[in-house]
Amino acid sequence: MDPELAALVEHPSFRSLMENLPCVVYVARPTWPPLIEYISPNVERLIGYRAEEFCANPAVSLACVHPDDRERFSECVREAMPRPEPYRVEYRALHKNGRHVYHAAALSVPMLDTEGRVVRRHGIIVDMTEQKRLEGELLRAQRLATIGEMAAMMAHEIRNPLAGMSLALRALRGMVPPNPGATECLDDLESCIERINATVSRALDLAKEPQDAPRAAR
Repeated sequence: MDPELAALVEHPSFRSLMENLPCVVYVARPTWPPLIEYISPNVERLIGYRAEEFCANPAVSLACVHPDDRERFSECVREAMPRPEPYRVEYRALHKNGRHVYHAAALSVPMLDTEGRVVRRHGIIVDMTEQKRLEGELLRAQRLATIGEMAAMMAHEIRNPLAGMSLALRALRGMVPPNPGATECLDDLESCIERINATVSRALDLAKEPQDAPRAAR
């Protein structure tokens, strides 16, 4: 580690700040895998690996990425590392215990030498799990609202012809002479109309938004 960086990270005030930040701070060399020179100790709270493990073994930086995201993450970071510009990548972080998964975002900015080459990258890792959960709930609420609107439209389109069919059925009852077979047939038709109408009503009840539910902003 660079002597100036080492002196900074060992300062009590800096250590206290890094341990209590809501995000993880890191400094890395632009190699692949990234050579971590410093990572804040609060990383252990998020994914279980100690800061010393990241600095001692570059492979830990990939081990904490979910296997399904590892190839995409690797390709993105490997290409962005040497570029003299910031980058951001979202991925799922896998806890050391192998059970807990978090949504994370890594944001990195370059540190350049006098010739404009990247010599280090400074960055932060943010836990986005709660944000992703809220986004998912909002998306589900929007979908339910859309389903409700579609159900209302379908109910209108179905009930109009049903009303006409009911009126026609009543007229037929007055036109058809008394006949057990004809009466049974008309009764079956009326029963079918009632079942369709009841099904439409149930669909509307299910699609209705509860009165006490918060409405998504439009």
